[in-house]
Parts: sequence; structure tokens; C-alpha cells
Amino acid sequence: MFKMVAGGGWAMFKDLTVSDLRDESRLAGWAEVLARPASETEAAELVRHCAGRGLGLTAQGARTGLVGAAVPFGGWVVSSGALAGPTGLGLRPDGNLELTVRPGYSLAELRRDLNRRRFDWAGPPPGDPRARGALAERPWFWPPDPSQETATLGGLASTKAGGPGALKFGSVARHIAGLRVILADGRPREFRRGAGSSLARGRLKMPAGPSLDLNQAALGLDPGAEALDIFIGGQGMFGLITELTLLLRPRPAATWGLALFFGDESGAAAFLDQARGLAPDALTALDYLDEAALAAVAELKNLAAKLREIPDPPAGARAMVQVELQAGTEAEVEEAAGLLMAAAEAAGGDLDQSWALAGDEMEKLRLFRHAVPEALNGRLDQLRLKDPEVLKTGGDMTWPGFTPAEALARFRADLAAAGLAAVVFGHVGAGGPWHVNFLPEDEYQRTRARGLLWNWLLLARAQGGRLFQEHGVGKTKRDLFQACEAPAVKSAWRAVKAILDPGGLFNPGNMFAGEDGP
Repeated sequence: MFKMVAGGGWAMFKDLTVSDLRDESRLAGWAEVLARPASETEAAELVRHCAGRGLGLTAQGARTGLVGAAVPFGGWVVSSGALAGPTGLGLRPDGNLELTVRPGYSLAELRRDLNRRRFDWAGPPPGDPRARGALAERPWFWPPDPSQETATLGGLASTKAGGPGALKFGSVARHIAGLRVILADGRPREFRRGAGSSLARGRLKMPAGPSLDLNQAALGLDPGAEALDIFIGGQGMFGLITELTLLLRPRPAATWGLALFFGDESGAAAFLDQARGLAPDALTALDYLDEAALAAVAELKNLAAKLREIPDPPAGARAMVQVELQAGTEAEVEEAAGLLMAAAEAAGGDLDQSWALAGDEMEKLRLFRHAVPEALNGRLDQLRLKDPEVLKTGGDMTWPGFTPAEALARFRADLAAAGLAAVVFGHVGAGGPWHVNFLPEDEYQRTRARGLLWNWLLLARAQGGRLFQEHGVGKTKRDLFQACEAPAVKSAWRAVKAILDPGGLFNPGNMFAGEDGP
């Protein structure tokens, strides 16, 4: 059913579909209404409407998240589907570009528009003509470039997405120059980097709003954090994002990708231990996939047409390392690739069966890597035919105290002792983040798997690592967050929620239960 709210103007749908009530975690919820505001004015009115009636408001993008953050449990859902597209383009003093977009604009649309060096504006081209000239002169990219291309920019900001390129470029937070956010009072606020809202000795002054006393380290904020960094990675709990300003950079002239295969995990681990030091200037991504991850993708290839153009891993491959390189010239990237391939061969890698890709062909590597969680979700769907309550058990963590070889050895020893199997993969940066996923088939296996995760998360915390860095906490990791995260971290996030959203309006149930959610 479709109708217009009296005096409101935002589109409402009372008969929600199953897909409106779930995300890629397979967690499913319920809601009274789905609203699709088409402007910031309509979105602000929607926020005031829900706040005035005590209705929870769950923000949704493309529902590609893996922790249930966009899954509603009652109240209303607000979709960014009608808040999409670019709205502005500017030239920065350093010669780089700023692109302003609405939150429903997807990463796939951003990539498409940057590749063709043209945007579809709603009206006359906005902004400085010099910016449009710079756009047309050379190729540009958004450096973090996460692997889930169907995700929306608003969703990527809310989860502080990283992706393979985070090894060199960091998370999306470093590449967002501004936000517009509707707070719980229904008023839009604009946050810009360098606009006087930086943290100073743990106190953050919000523009036209309250001052926050924050435990900066507990929140995982960088030393130069500013007001908008509270919302980037805030999982939609503190306000509704209506606009983002992205920092664009010239695309490097040469980009290569390598898929290196090993006959055993120990060889791959030995290579990973030295890879980062071999070509630090050119190396942008270093991903690991174990034998179980390769098998999962092989299963999915039989069902997904888009994966069939990707070659099969060689027979006997027990581990795969994906490498991405960028440099100013082909000679530089070729030299870096040569160093890494020589090290891989010395560690037992099979160079004759490895893949080398360049330019647009590198998307096949991203597709292969992203197929791992998709394949695990496919297996999960099969298990749920027998038991609808089954959910994937997993988590991500960084172990800065371990080398990759030490981390993998610890995973294998603990899994063998518990008699469990798991899929291990991850972006191998400063100790991870490592992803470990179980698909337990009964309550005994679920209990054992959760026990292992608790131990690993506590070990990460003891080493000064980060928990749930890659996808956030949402609802599916909430119990693990409460059991394993440091008290100071939980208190810090609860304090921000209490100040910015004391009524529990936004995304109830994310991170915390009880006061503001299921």
C-alpha cells in the first residue's frame, strides 16, 4: 500500500516486504512503516514526527551490512532510496576535488560516474567550472573504495567501512570532508573538517549544539578527530545523514593486482610476514583467504553468473594472497610486483598458476574477495531451511601483537582443540582485521564457537587491538560487544548516545539493548 502522510509529503509504505526487514546478516525484524523522504526538509519532518510520538527510526541504505544495524525491531524505517545522486563538485586549494552526494548514492554509481568523468546533475551543473574541467582532464578515484559496490555512501559512512585499500588509505573517515546530519531535535547540522569542531583534551564542541566530554581513545578516534567523526562509524545511532562531501584524488597511472596461490598455509603465512616491507610505497591491499574460503567461492561460482568469468584457483591450492599495487608509472609497479612475486615463490607459492591483472581487470580480484561472505551467506540460507533461528557466528579483530604467521597458527591450534572448522580471511594490515566465520549446525557447536570468539576478542583487547572494526557491532554482535569490549569503550559510546539521542530515537537496538531497543 502507498500513501502520502497528511501534511508531510514523504512516501510511506505500510506493507513492507521481507527484504525491507533484513540485511545480509540474515537477521530479520519488523516495523510499522517504511518512509522514503525525497529531500532533507522531508527527512527532518519525518524525524520530528517520530520523535514527537516516541517511535524508533531505523535508517536503511542498500541493506548490505553484515551485523543487522539496518534491521528494525519496531517503529519506522527511513530509507535513503529517494535521497540519491551527486549535488555538488568543488576544487580544493591543493588541486584535489570535493564531490557532494546524498546518502542513497551507491559506490557502484560513484565508480561509474568517475570512470566516465561525468555526473548526472538534477539541474544545471553546480559549482566551480574549474572543478568540472579538472574532472574531465584526468581520471579520479575515491581512495578507500570498499569492495561492496552496491552499498550506499551513507551506509559506508555509518559503518566506517574500510575494505582492501584500507592498508594504505585508511577507512572512509579520512576521505569524507563534510556531513549534513539531522539530529534528534529534527534540525539539520553541517559538519566540516577544519571548521572549529576538533577534539581538544577530550572535549568536543558541536556546532550549534552541545559540548561533548569524550573518551577519545575508547571511541577509537584518531588524534585529530572532529565532530563528523562521531557519526562516521556511529552505525546510525546519533543522527540521520542527508549529505556527504567526499575527497577525490587523481587515480594513479599504474594499478596491478596479483593473486598468489600456496600449497599450504604456512607458506602463505611466511610470505605475509614479509610482504608489507617489500614494496611499502606501492602496496595498497594485502588480503588473505584460507582453503575453506576458496572452497566457499568455488561453490558460489556454480550459482552466480558474475563469478564464472573468474578463473578457478589451481588444484591443490590451500591458501590465496591477493595483492593490489598502485604507482605513478608502469615501471614502478612492475618492480614492486617483481619483488613480491619473488618472495612468494621463495615461500612456496606457485607463480605458474598465479594471476596478474591490471587496470579494470583488477575488479575480478575484488569480486573474488567479496564472494567469500556471499558464499557463506548462501551456506547459511541452506542451514536455515532446517533451523530458521541459525545465524552466522563470527567476528573480526586486530591482533597487533602477532605476525600473520603467529595469528594463523593461533587460530588453527584453537580450532583443532575445540574440534571446530571455520573460514579465516581478512585484510592483513597491522595485525588484521582478521575475520573468522563459523556456520554451526547445532547448539553445541554454537556454544563452542562463541567461546572461541570470546577468547580471541579478549586477546585482541589485551594486545591493544580493535574489536568489530570492519563491520561494526549492530545487533548481531551486540552480545559479544557487551561480553568482550572494555568497560571504558562501552561507557564512552553510551555517553555519546545519551547526549546526542537521549530518547533513543535513531537505530534503536544497535550496540546496546534495553533502554532503546530489543
